[in-house]
Amino acid sequence: MTTKIKYKICARHPDSEILCVEILRETDKFIFIKANPSYCEKGERSVKKEGYDEYHDTWESAHNALMKYSGIKLESAIKDLDRAKSIHDRIKGMKNDGAR
Repeated sequence: MTTKIKYKICARHPDSEILCVEILRETDKFIFIKANPSYCEKGERSVKKEGYDEYHDTWESAHNALMKYSGIKLESAIKDLDRAKSIHDRIKGMKNDGAR
């Protein structure tokens, strides 16, 4: 029996690692990964692409997905920084006009 391998990433945390996991079996929606035998003899069931974890057939596919997610986070951070700079500049330019 050949061992099937998938590459697991955590989509919500693009700074995470790409983990190589051994697959016991797979359906259209679920994947059963090798689990700690003292915890579960049949393996752990995980949804393929919902929630936190994603499983990819190749390391390259997993890497591309992490690059996409990290790019989204980067764009969001740049927008947040631009907004913060604008607010800072507006406050810096405020003058006391006698308001109480």
